[in-house]
Amino acid sequence: MPTQPDSPYTLWFDQYREEHRPRVGGKNASLGSMLTAGLPVPPGFAVTTDAYATLRGAPELRTTVHQQLDHLDHADTRALSEATLVVRKLIEEVPLPGDVERDIRVGYEALCEHCDTDDIPVAVRSSATAEDLPEASFAGLQDTFLWVRGTEAVLEHVKRCWSSVFTDRAVAYRRQRGFEHDVINMSVGVQKMVRPQAAGVAFTLNPSDGDRSQVAIDASWGFGEAVVSGEVTPDNYLVDKVLGEIVRRKVLHDQRAITELSFTQPEFLREELLKGVREHLGDDFDIDTHFSPSYRPWQQRIAFIPDGDLFAGIKSGKASVVTDEIDTFTETGIRTKSGEELTADIIITATGFDLSVLGDIAFCVDGEPLQFHDTVTYRGMMFTGVPNLVWVFGYFRASWTLRADLIGDFVCRLLAHMDAKGATRVVPALGPEDADMPLLGWVDEENFNPNYLVRSGHLLPKRGPKPEWQHTQDYWIEKDALPAVDLDDGC
Repeated sequence: MPTQPDSPYTLWFDQYREEHRPRVGGKNASLGSMLTAGLPVPPGFAVTTDAYATLRGAPELRTTVHQQLDHLDHADTRALSEATLVVRKLIEEVPLPGDVERDIRVGYEALCEHCDTDDIPVAVRSSATAEDLPEASFAGLQDTFLWVRGTEAVLEHVKRCWSSVFTDRAVAYRRQRGFEHDVINMSVGVQKMVRPQAAGVAFTLNPSDGDRSQVAIDASWGFGEAVVSGEVTPDNYLVDKVLGEIVRRKVLHDQRAITELSFTQPEFLREELLKGVREHLGDDFDIDTHFSPSYRPWQQRIAFIPDGDLFAGIKSGKASVVTDEIDTFTETGIRTKSGEELTADIIITATGFDLSVLGDIAFCVDGEPLQFHDTVTYRGMMFTGVPNLVWVFGYFRASWTLRADLIGDFVCRLLAHMDAKGATRVVPALGPEDADMPLLGWVDEENFNPNYLVRSGHLLPKRGPKPEWQHTQDYWIEKDALPAVDLDDGC
């Protein structure tokens, strides 16, 4: 780490000791603790709370804070926003004392020299002294700025971190919790930027139940600031501390983003997926022929390849992939329609199967054979004219059990409702207003069209254009819609 003379206004992360915590705030204290524990932490320094305290030497600032905030109705969001803007602007315009400015300049220049880079890009991060208290948490209420370059910009953003103590959200939260505005002392971290593939927040226990045998991690692609600020909904992981294994993960939001891209920007998504293949196989492999099917991504299944092991096998020559259509079987293997001969010892027919709808069980209703293709699905799980039957059919693009859980909850609610009404039979039925609605296939082929579904579409129930007669295959709709279904809606 760089060295510079002792200063009351800056402290390098590698110099951190526990007695420094009141001067550097929670976030900088954590960075210092991790660095001294030998963890790989990008270099940087803290602008201490002593520097922030110099603001109190500006009497006009203290007067303005009291004038703007003391008698403010904090329920009036517009007035709160206007008042805090006045305070923040004044803080950012107060000149830094000469010795504070000098020490921050010296620290940033030393960091640039240490990294052998002029104007090294840094994160300028708020680190409040009261981020996590037993009765309140101020974490995430103050600002952090990424990719700040140059001494003047660092000085400016240090003051912007200070002023974020008075965002409307922070002021309202302090008032709600009964804290005075000067309860917060602000340190600021100045830390070399890294470009992460993924980042997030870890908790040393499971916050949902207090289980100390687990580590809870919220993570997302890109910078951790997006997780902390709430800009993204992160994936969730629970890790067993003893076994070191992930015991639960929730990556639904990534799946949703990829699915949306498959509709809105299919060619972009195709190139992004193929880019990952090229990183493994190199530019010499004919990716456009063998990994570029005619359908758009997610119109049929996307295969996930953990750790790229399949590509490693192909690159080593132990395996190969040929994408083509079969013309005929030969004495030595297969001839494709392009004329290529593929020799094989064993041929496994893994395509061309026909769906066994509901296990090919011969259902009857009141002695009459049931033809499922003559029914209309109720939310993809029940069928018109069929009493007391629920089909647990999961998601094509997400965990099958997600929908199984939603349907299980729905069935329990339905049974309790039937018990309350003394009912023993429930049968979906089209109302007069729906009798003439256009009937569509079980799934929209523009949405999802694997050949086994297309071939068997004539055997499957129909759907209609209204939500209750749809099979949406969309978890993000159903997770809210199914628990809210009116069980007396007339369907």
